[in-house]
Amino acid sequence: MTALLPDRGALRTRLDESAWAAAWSAADEPPVPDWARPRTGDAAAWSDATAAPDGDLVDALATRHRAVLTVDVATVGGRVGVLGELSTDLTTVLGVVRRLHVPEGGSPSAASGLPGVEVDLTTPEHLVEEVLRLLPPAPDPSGPDGLAEVELVEEHTVAFGRALRTGDRQTVDAVCSDNGWSTPPEVLLALVLELRGSAVVTIRRHGAGPLIGQWMLTRRGYVELVRTPRATVRHVPRSGEDIARTLLTALTGAVSAVLADAAVGAGPTTEDGGGTDG
Repeated sequence: MTALLPDRGALRTRLDESAWAAAWSAADEPPVPDWARPRTGDAAAWSDATAAPDGDLVDALATRHRAVLTVDVATVGGRVGVLGELSTDLTTVLGVVRRLHVPEGGSPSAASGLPGVEVDLTTPEHLVEEVLRLLPPAPDPSGPDGLAEVELVEEHTVAFGRALRTGDRQTVDAVCSDNGWSTPPEVLLALVLELRGSAVVTIRRHGAGPLIGQWMLTRRGYVELVRTPRATVRHVPRSGEDIARTLLTALTGAVSAVLADAAVGAGPTTEDGGGTDG
């Protein structure tokens, strides 16, 4: 029997595929993403264990049935990556995490899921911490070896990156001249020549489009690409504290919207002379 154990502000456990399948089934197969579903076709990932799943674990997984908000996390850092889903009913937070293997020289799209999952249980006030825990560590880009923000016309962003990768000095010099740069900005060099991975966080709630945050991981820290109404792209260095503030603001707004929707839905009933859809 695999129990949830205290670890860094949450209860956590690591399950092989057979234990995960038993717990998932006992919780009435909560609607987890495809990558998180038990890998029934992978016999090598299964053990011979037949013990009944831990009751607290099954109860935790049932949170997914009641979830009103989910946060999807997809990260790659070097040869490893993570897929995670954090779901909450605003009382508890359930996390399901699967580690990834990225082949040498491969892109994030070539990553493959590893056997076994991690299951986490915590409270909503720790939700931002749980998201940040899944992001690859990175130095502060504003440190001594820091990066400065650069804004560039969108079409030049793609061409400039390609020119840096291929050694097209003529295009590099032309773009630098157009923008008044004597040399290519360090933040662009880091993105093109020192890219180590990425992190994508998607917040979802019923009745609204997803909120998506994406940060590129370079050797010198995270950089966010922000498209503007001016058809330019801001290349903005972000520290861990910057990302935490962004997540906190987005999640606070999403939770407030969920609570507002619930208040509307809890309006006068038909017996009170009102409508249930308020």
